[in-house]
Amino acid sequence: GLAGGLNNYQYVVNPTGWVDPLGLSQCLGSCPGSSVPLTQEKIDEIRSIPHGSRPDPSKYLSKDHIESHLAQFDNGASRFMTETNLQKYGIGQRDGTSFVMTNQEATSLLNSTKGSASAMEKALGLPNGFLDGNQLVRVDIPKPRELNLRMPSGNEAGANSQWIPGGRLPDGNLEAVIDATNLQPERYKVTTLHFNIPKPKL
Repeated sequence: GLAGGLNNYQYVVNPTGWVDPLGLSQCLGSCPGSSVPLTQEKIDEIRSIPHGSRPDPSKYLSKDHIESHLAQFDNGASRFMTETNLQKYGIGQRDGTSFVMTNQEATSLLNSTKGSASAMEKALGLPNGFLDGNQLVRVDIPKPRELNLRMPSGNEAGANSQWIPGGRLPDGNLEAVIDATNLQPERYKVTTLHFNIPKPKL
């Protein structure tokens, strides 16, 4: 995750400072409505199944829906994380998976925050001043399909109690999962992000 070592899938800041690594804890601009073709009853039923035993999404979503969802990632997948965590752990979770967002949504997030450290902290659910002492990077994966891009099942190490079946975050943004174990550097691009950090008043 961003601030929490190996926790790669958290929506809100908790006492240990773990946050949403996808940068989607809050919607910026227009939120796409959730278009998961599942009833609330079905969603609740799947979520109530213990982590590790949840069904493959192909058991409750059509092949066409899954393919349409994954096609949104054909222009690339992205994630945000701290440079320190990238160097220590790579982009994967302890089970080798990594949650990703679409490249387009990552770009929209950066554009909407306009280089403001405080706006980015708010968008990512980071504590105030987090970017003063932590270097944020954007990791772009140009060809996520080569890394077994798939709809999250909710069995991934990073899936927490906020996980929703169908590849959507609570705010409606898209998510998918890739295999990121021992990912070679040529398979992804890291961009160091720079923000306007207000100087303390003397």
